Amino acid sequence: MLSRYMGIGNAGELKAHLNQIIAEYIDALQQLFGVNLEGYLQLLNTYVDLIDNLITAQIEGNVDEINRIVRLLYQNADQRASQIASLNPFWNENEWKNRLYSSIHGTINQSTTFLTGDYASNSDTFMSLLDLAENTSSYYAHGLFNYLLSQ
Repeated sequence: MLSRYMGIGNAGELKAHLNQIIAEYIDALQQLFGVNLEGYLQLLNTYVDLIDNLITAQIEGNVDEINRIVRLLYQNADQRASQIASLNPFWNENEWKNRLYSSIHGTINQSTTFLTGDYASNSDTFMSLLDLAENTSSYYAHGLFNYLLSQ
């Protein structure tokens, strides 16, 4: 977001790097669970593209496009929650859905506060997203730990 809103760095390079991180993450999951996760990879890449498109629509002030993208973000979250929960019986689809919805809500707020220059609210939103990420990583790790113990 900083790259897009503030012109910091090369947005294309940053997005390519993010896509590489996603590919490595999917590769690790495939090795761990022994399944093909090409569909999940596509869902994660679509999520990144949707956030990128949301930023563009916000910059352009295109409310119809913003609304369309937000609907697609939540549909994508539903699909991602279903995919990740299907890998591990210790992960719950509704729990993932709630976490992903919270992340989307925070990300939209963060993008909006960058656009409006409300940096105090942006900082608060960023801290909330960090707390959510920490909490979600604990949920993720506990699920993995229980999965590995059960194998």
